[in-house]
Amino acid sequence: MNKRLMYVIIGIVVVLILGVGGYFALNGNSANNSSSGSNSNGNNNNPVPAGTVVISQETFKPGTITVNKGETVTWQNNDSIDHTVVADDGSFDLGTIAGGAKVQRTFDTVGTFKYHCSIHTFMKGMVIVK
Repeated sequence: MNKRLMYVIIGIVVVLILGVGGYFALNGNSANNSSSGSNSNGNNNNPVPAGTVVISQETFKPGTITVNKGETVTWQNNDSIDHTVVADDGSFDLGTIAGGAKVQRTFDTVGTFKYHCSIHTFMKGMVIVK
């Protein structure tokens, strides 16, 4: 095998390894998309309090959270940009959440509440109240 072909093959392998590693670094553990009781921000070394949704990398984590009637959900914005939490049915709008800030809402009604970020409409989440 000539040297040039060997360098091309090594370059392709490096690009593939970096691409796969980058994919998993950005997407985290996608299997952990719901919560009941406690959750984490995608990094098992940094647990967050039960009832907390972490906003990170323009994603609500967990995407679905389950709480009991009367409990409070906290949204913690770990991004450096603003986000919002707005109910799809218009039942609540928690306003703009600056990077590093938190907002809370107590859920006194049983049901399923889908929500989104009105700034980044691809960001969606859901609160299930039992």
